[in-house]
Amino acid sequence: YRRNVLPIIQSPLSGLFFSANRHEDRDMLNDFYEFYTLSSDAPDYELQCTELICRICRRLFARIEKMECSPPPGKSDQIQEQRIRLMLTFIHSFYSSHLNVEQIAESARIGRSECFRIFKKIIGKTPVEYLTEYRLAQAAYHLSNTEKSISEICFSCGFNSTSYFGKIFKGNCGMSPSQYRRSIRSAQKR
Repeated sequence: YRRNVLPIIQSPLSGLFFSANRHEDRDMLNDFYEFYTLSSDAPDYELQCTELICRICRRLFARIEKMECSPPPGKSDQIQEQRIRLMLTFIHSFYSSHLNVEQIAESARIGRSECFRIFKKIIGKTPVEYLTEYRLAQAAYHLSNTEKSISEICFSCGFNSTSYFGKIFKGNCGMSPSQYRRSIRSAQKR
């Protein structure tokens, strides 16, 4: 616990961002996805859970250790981290509303161009790309865990049109929302 868990829990790092576009993040994201799609009916469910939790913790520990070896952030980096936290909290709280970049920037009391610059530097995406991916992640969660209709999910996740939602979902996930729901349910039955 002292050697492996506390360093993760007590890390002074402000946060970790994972992106499928970064090679070093793909294994971690695959582990999260595998954990998410585990079937509790499998005879070795508990063993699979334990294995994945250990693998995820090991990867987190290595990532945090690598980040802590880098020089401490300067004052401007700390300000940017604080601003990104405010903007992400705002997005996570109001993603279902009709948000725009000006509102996101205002949540951290900065201008539009500074908002874009901070997002690109810290997350590697624009605010709109991040918002869209977050909405899609929420939609995927609802498709997997609720009986809501696809149009209900579409509108509750901040999309204005079911056709646009279907197009963007398929572009990011490789399948339509209904295909995704069927594939997740099929995987959960195994």
